[in-house]
Amino acid sequence: MVVDKNPKASAHANATYSLYWTPTSYVDGGHDVVIGSHASIGTNILSNGTYEANDIDITITTTWLGSAQVEVIVKIVNNQFINTAPDVPAEPSGPVVAVSEGTYPVTATSTDPDGHDLWYMFDFTNMVYSEWVGPFASGATGTCDHRFNDIGTQHYRVKVKDEYDDETAWSPFHEMQVVWRGDANGDANINVGDAVYLINYAFKGGPAPDPVEIGDANCDGQSNVGDAVYLINYAFKGGPAPGCPE
Repeated sequence: MVVDKNPKASAHANATYSLYWTPTSYVDGGHDVVIGSHASIGTNILSNGTYEANDIDITITTTWLGSAQVEVIVKIVNNQFINTAPDVPAEPSGPVVAVSEGTYPVTATSTDPDGHDLWYMFDFTNMVYSEWVGPFASGATGTCDHRFNDIGTQHYRVKVKDEYDDETAWSPFHEMQVVWRGDANGDANINVGDAVYLINYAFKGGPAPDPVEIGDANCDGQSNVGDAVYLINYAFKGGPAPGCPE
């Protein structure tokens, strides 16, 4: 609505009318534009003069809803804004050896040329994807905790997106080994030999399990004689197998 050139339109904005019969938007090509049924007249959005229009696309869609109601959707795209995707992250970091059913942090870092916040998605072995985790500041380390269950060699990688959903390609893979929980002596078997290994470690100064948490058969966060007892019960008395509950 142009207040100074269209008194009738101005009167519409200042009067109280039924919204079922009075338009809520007035546009009339002048310098003082007010849009909305509750807008206040008096603040100039545009002033007199010559303006250079931005490279924008404007789409207006109207839909008759019935009962004297019209839905108006205005979409404005500023084509002058150019967003740059983040940098492809390097190989993510994490453990080289992990114990089955253990949860470990994996991390990655990327920077955004526009300084936008970033979200990270990790692709674990067997097509297991994390959610998008974030936001993290550009250049900060993104982290995700993951529970590794499958035994053997595993690989995972990461990609990044910014707040405008521009994504990078996947990073190189990080390789790791997941070993059996309870296999304290590392021979790829779980038996009484692992209990003996833990007793030697706990009482006779023998070598520690490598990694030390591999001896944590009962999942209490420690590798000690309690795990040896747990393994003996498993081997000879039908006790539960080493493992952690979900």
